[in-house]
Amino acid sequence: MNMASYLRHAASVLVTLILLGAGPQQSEPKPDTTSILGTWQLVSGGRRQLDKLGVLVKWEFRDGNISVTLDNNRIPTSKSPYRLYVNTSPKQIEQEIQGGAKEIRHGIYSLDKDRLRIRFTVGGGAAPKEFSAEEDLVFKRVSNSAPKKDR
Repeated sequence: MNMASYLRHAASVLVTLILLGAGPQQSEPKPDTTSILGTWQLVSGGRRQLDKLGVLVKWEFRDGNISVTLDNNRIPTSKSPYRLYVNTSPKQIEQEIQGGAKEIRHGIYSLDKDRLRIRFTVGGGAAPKEFSAEEDLVFKRVSNSAPKKDR
């Protein structure tokens, strides 16, 4: 094979590989730090039955804070910083409660599309090791406020 034939063959292989790779790409799942952004409505409040108080409870995750609103108020009743630890099993969340004495709540969470499940340790201490239907807060997504990517 002379040099010209070799270069034509190499070029055709390269073009074929480019064309095969140019098909639709599967997008990687969004990291939890992005997927959690938006407004979530409480649907189950565990044994404390927070969902049965007759009050609509919404949590909004945005700009590193959780804003809690009750009923259809537009003004949050509380706002607290949070942090996700995605490399633990189960995944963990910390919420810094402000106002009065500063408190850090340690918890675990599970995020599955439009369902968010959180269990905090009540009264301080380390994050729970597992979920419990009696203790978990379960939310459904109401709106997604994840930042849009520029194209």
